[in-house]
Amino acid sequence: MPADYDAAYAVISRLYFLFAIGVSLGALQVAASVGGLRGLWYLPTAGATRLLGICAIAATIVLFFLAPIFIEGPWAAGSVDADSSTRQWGRASWQELAGAYNVNDIDGGMSGTAQAIWFPAGFAAALGLTLAGGTLLGWARRLNGQPQRPEDSDGLAALESGTFPDAVRKSWRAFRTNWRAEVKEEFRPGKYRWSIFRLMQPARSQGGPGGSQTPPSS
Repeated sequence: MPADYDAAYAVISRLYFLFAIGVSLGALQVAASVGGLRGLWYLPTAGATRLLGICAIAATIVLFFLAPIFIEGPWAAGSVDADSSTRQWGRASWQELAGAYNVNDIDGGMSGTAQAIWFPAGFAAALGLTLAGGTLLGWARRLNGQPQRPEDSDGLAALESGTFPDAVRKSWRAFRTNWRAEVKEEFRPGKYRWSIFRLMQPARSQGGPGGSQTPPSS
């Protein structure tokens, strides 16, 4: 049967969303291993976590482009080279993989706007999975008698030795303690050369009490 818009868009957008999740999840694991953020690791060591992230990225890319062979969509064998509006529903052949996703957005393909929506959504889902997984595995390590190093750092630095809830708790405590002093220091008059406070100050006369300036003698 010919591919219709709704069915084609549902299949392509679903695969793209899963692609965004897998690539983002792998990238987050690599970044967490490089930054030493143990609270986000899926594996106990930095090297293993980095390898896991690289493998996740590679596997996601391969599976995404091989999906038309195993999943039915608007890329049936023998119809990929045709116009996207006349494609048949089915599985693609190995020879047609390169053009399987080349479906016009008016025929169910993904427009640039749709990609700009689905990829950040996939990253957000991957971030949630990273935070949840790192937290659960961090708790499991504590239950197994492997306590994490006590640290007083807040913000991202807190993830070097604690889980995401630990980082949120420490950061909130630090914010409540220091926010008044930090705001006062940030808006202190004269802190910046071109601050708004300097602009609001009246211009100072460079001359005597009368405000006139004596011209330089020749």
